[in-house]
Amino acid sequence: MLAALVKPRPVLRIELVQEAHYHGDTALCAFGPRREHLLAWRPALSPGAWERLDSAFPGALLPLSDEDAACYAANSFTLTSDGASHLLMPGGVSERLQAQVRERGVNPVVVDVSEFLKKGGGSVKCMIGDLGPVARS
Repeated sequence: MLAALVKPRPVLRIELVQEAHYHGDTALCAFGPRREHLLAWRPALSPGAWERLDSAFPGALLPLSDEDAACYAANSFTLTSDGASHLLMPGGVSERLQAQVRERGVNPVVVDVSEFLKKGGGSVKCMIGDLGPVARS
């Protein structure tokens, strides 16, 4: 059904297999000025899904460690403002992951969302009501 709605853009079927990572945005996160990079936690994906992602987005995958996935690092939010790209990430993500994000020209901004994680089971992106572009007068 989705393929018919977004035609001619392709739809890539990816199945999640980890109960704790129940939504795509807890296992995958596109980031960068044109969302050209992709955080991904391989254990959350069904067999063959990683290869399909790598084929569809060559060179874009940034694998998450189990520790960063447990912090819901993939539930981060991309913000591009005045030509600068930022990735708002949950507290607890590793310095290694932050450095990998910086290497891709994106500024990691770590935000303490530990209270929400305990109460809601999500992170930064789950706390955002994205209403689209804001008209400026």
